[in-house]
Amino acid sequence: MDASSSTAKTSVSHMPAKSFAGEFLAYMTVSAIALVVDLAVLYVLAVLLALDKPASALVAYCVGFVVHYALAVSHVFEYRRYAQRKGIELTMYALAGVAGATASYVIVLAGTMLAASLWASKAVAVVVSFAIAYSLRRYLLFTRT
Repeated sequence: MDASSSTAKTSVSHMPAKSFAGEFLAYMTVSAIALVVDLAVLYVLAVLLALDKPASALVAYCVGFVVHYALAVSHVFEYRRYAQRKGIELTMYALAGVAGATASYVIVLAGTMLAASLWASKAVAVVVSFAIAYSLRRYLLFTRT
């Protein structure tokens, strides 16, 4: 058995590349975990503590972001354009998150102004912020140039 066929390898660089579908599924799983954290924080802030709903949504999104980044860079993306420059990677990852958080805030704010359900507004915000953040992160950070 030659070295390239060894089953004991654990390095990502030697593992078969994850398909786009596999990567997207892993990203969705990480996002689902981060969303549970996001919703729990939102519930505590907006419902239990009766704080401002849009601000609560923003804080909840940011907490979910921290969870998401840690899981995504360790379990989702095999290629990291800025792996050797983690400060740049984290900043750009965060900026993509800011774009998603801004969308989330605006959608929940609009829902609040229209007297819509907090959870209906958040459902729309989840879909829109997910699409924005994933697209920016994949293109800017985790796609080979």
